[in-house]
Amino acid sequence: MKNMKIKTKLLTGFIIMVVLTAAVGCVGVYSLTTSSTNTQLLNNRATMAIMSARLSRNIHQQRAAYLGIVAFDEIGDYDTADSYPESLKSLAVDFEAMADDLDEMLTLAETRQMLEKVMTEYAAYATLRDNLVSDMEGIVASRDSISAAAAGGSGTSAAESLRQKVRGDLLEVAAAAGTVVQDNATMTDYIDALTNTQAEGAAGISERATWISIGAVIAAAVIAIILGLYLAGIISKPVNIMMGLLKQVGETGKLSFTEDERSK
Repeated sequence: MKNMKIKTKLLTGFIIMVVLTAAVGCVGVYSLTTSSTNTQLLNNRATMAIMSARLSRNIHQQRAAYLGIVAFDEIGDYDTADSYPESLKSLAVDFEAMADDLDEMLTLAETRQMLEKVMTEYAAYATLRDNLVSDMEGIVASRDSISAAAAGGSGTSAAESLRQKVRGDLLEVAAAAGTVVQDNATMTDYIDALTNTQAEGAAGISERATWISIGAVIAAAVIAIILGLYLAGIISKPVNIMMGLLKQVGETGKLSFTEDERSK
């Protein structure tokens, strides 16, 4: 840059400053983007883990509902037993809606396969559950005959046979529900492990991005100081020479100068 004109030197210095500013800005944007992306991914994973846990809670609520039907039928409290089937239907709708939402959020092949397995097990459970509820509704519809049989009257043997069938099928429904909960718990644990791993990785990335940003700012500051001193020298040197020549003209009236005098 020694033989460049002052205008060219200043323009070059300005361009260098612009490049430095853009570089620091790009590093800052990269850091913010990386942090934002990692935060969003962590939020999504946490949401998926929560939704998966809610599926297990829903199954436990369904268990309470169909067990409530059986329990209150056993003690002859049919009015209370009648309230559970509607609750069970509502829970079933909620489960399928949550499963659909979770399916839309899952992106990894492993988690999608896990959810598919859960839904396959849930379909088998739902069939047994619906059969159980249907049989219970049949028992409730025959409540008078059952009450008479329980009192030692001439109640229908068909209704009593249905009650025996319900007691046997109840074990199958419970086992199927347990399988759904277990498979879903496996999926929840897997998603939770992914979240923890990603959180650790995100912390490392954020730390590196922070140090890169600090390094970029320090480097830009050092270069800016050096460049500023250099440009200040470029501008001040000819000004000082001119001031010296003008002073000499004023003192001596001499208008011609040697090369050495002009370069002082």
